Amino acid sequence: MPNIQASIEVEVFDAPLGAEILGLDLHHPLPARDFQRIDQAHLDRHLLVFRDQRVTPQQQVDFSRRFGLLQIHVPRNFQLPSNPEVLVISNIIENGQPIGLGDAGYSAPDLISQRAKVSTEISSALRTKLAVYDAQVINIDMTNFSFSDDYMKAIAEKVTQEQLHLGAENRLKTVEAEQKQKVAVVEASALEAKADGEAYASVKTATAQAEALRVQNDALARSKEVLELRRIEVGKIKAERWDGALPQNMYSNAPIPYLNLAK
Repeated sequence: MPNIQASIEVEVFDAPLGAEILGLDLHHPLPARDFQRIDQAHLDRHLLVFRDQRVTPQQQVDFSRRFGLLQIHVPRNFQLPSNPEVLVISNIIENGQPIGLGDAGYSAPDLISQRAKVSTEISSALRTKLAVYDAQVINIDMTNFSFSDDYMKAIAEKVTQEQLHLGAENRLKTVEAEQKQKVAVVEASALEAKADGEAYASVKTATAQAEALRVQNDALARSKEVLELRRIEVGKIKAERWDGALPQNMYSNAPIPYLNLAK
């Protein structure tokens, strides 16, 4: 297979360790002379960065084996079935289950928002691991993040959808508040109309009763016959309610009751 690998460069970080390999595409064959430069850079700087690589798991394994014997991680649930040398590191949850070992600790947004905390944790971990080499970590400054175009598009789409969802919720709350206000106005109007109707009915009833009493009083005052009729009606009611018992005592001027002469 022809060598289509461009000339690589080793860019050393302005720090006690670390370097970035530029001009490298691991998707294509890597000549021995180029790998020798990469291997020497690893020995000199201990930490190498390979950005924006698009490789298959097998290509990753083949490239890693060029540095030495690979160790397979003890937990097997996050190993790739086809390439157990590859251990998936991720804090992403799908269907309630993690898709990888959660040692990543931070999502991409967390790396940006909590960069000071992340820098401290990385610095502490590196100091512990590099102590055996008598190497010291002076400072770690996380100032530049680079994510893939697909990831940035996904983040932008997520933000857009969240904003649209929030806007829809706010509009729904506004409509609900307006509807509740309209219902309250209608209920208040109904109560007011009911109260007005009841008050009007009470006034009309009292007026009618007062008018009836006035007419009756006028009639009583003007006609002795009406008075006599009332007296007869009262006497009739008393007679209907009489239980047949004779009075035990009689007073002067009292009407003589019916007497039971059969006895």
